[in-house]
Amino acid sequence: MSELKMQRLLCILLVGITGCSTTRTTTSWLAEPLRNKSYSEILVAVVLPVQDSVARNEIEKSLQEQLLTMGYRSRGAGRAYGTDGLAGPGAQSKYITLCKDGFDAVLVVAPVSDKPSGEKIAEQSMYDSYYIDRASRFREAVNKSDFQNSGFHWEAVFIDLGFLRTIGVVRTATFPPTGDWEPATYQTGKLISRMKKEKIFSSQNQ
Repeated sequence: MSELKMQRLLCILLVGITGCSTTRTTTSWLAEPLRNKSYSEILVAVVLPVQDSVARNEIEKSLQEQLLTMGYRSRGAGRAYGTDGLAGPGAQSKYITLCKDGFDAVLVVAPVSDKPSGEKIAEQSMYDSYYIDRASRFREAVNKSDFQNSGFHWEAVFIDLGFLRTIGVVRTATFPPTGDWEPATYQTGKLISRMKKEKIFSSQNQ
């Protein structure tokens, strides 16, 4: 086998393992000066179609492990509240529940369809209920019948419950349509790396 053919084969294998040929991430929003602070406990909430609760728990566990390496305590929403424990509208009621349970920050991670939604979001709304209640909007989108027919990117939204503000929003490049979430732990892990680079997270072990 020629060297060129071998390189092509390796590229195909890598795409199959990661689900995409690129792991590039970008930053959509950063708040100043609220980054690089400590938190008592972070709720890690991954949003997937309701039938994929096992995959959701696995992704949340993987993200928790990454946070733990930096010294952050966290709990997965799936195990803490069940499949639909935080479902439904009402950012205020969720905020009260989370604060009572000892959480002072939330990391929401979800696949977002790249199909145009027609929805326009003003920059200042990064601070309002649109992002505070982002998990509900994600949940509605991923459970639509045509969701898995389009390309998507992963988006991570980190919310400080003490300030009720979005601290940062990062996203991956686009991935092709899929019903297989096995590569997701690798793909979403890049979001944590991006947040660390942007000083949203930093080592607490010093």
